Amino acid sequence: MDETKDGGANALPAPVTESTPTVEDQRPAWAKLWIEARERPWTTLTVVPAQEGYDVSSAAGALADVGRATLAGEVLHEAAEGLTLEDSHRLLERLSAAKAAGTPTIVSLDSPLTNKAALLVARKTDASILVVPLETCPLAQARETVGEVGADRFVGTLVIRPR
Repeated sequence: MDETKDGGANALPAPVTESTPTVEDQRPAWAKLWIEARERPWTTLTVVPAQEGYDVSSAAGALADVGRATLAGEVLHEAAEGLTLEDSHRLLERLSAAKAAGTPTIVSLDSPLTNKAALLVARKTDASILVVPLETCPLAQARETVGEVGADRFVGTLVIRPR
């Protein structure tokens, strides 16, 4: 994983790409993110927001779409926003089954800073991508998210301009 210049334990992963206003119009950026994220082997990947309350489901879905096109096969997207600790065990069982089958699965989560079930899942999957809303996300919150999940778990950062 690439880190920012300060290289500290909570350093943000180097931005993989920066999108323009809408997720749906960014197929080249998504393809680049997919290719760079696949440089490290994973079967289960979480997409986590750096900012509390930011919805990453469309980002995870777009990444899964590119993955299906690139792999010419199945890539699952599990929308797990609002996940509870009780439900997290069922999700982890599904992810374990997908991993055993070799099916890449991308999970969109709430902020691990406010949802401990999201933190649990992010720590149990193979890798994560951090989504940072440009101009609205406090840097301290992004760093805290990286620190909570674990800097070594991140395969990239996606910077998105707000709509």
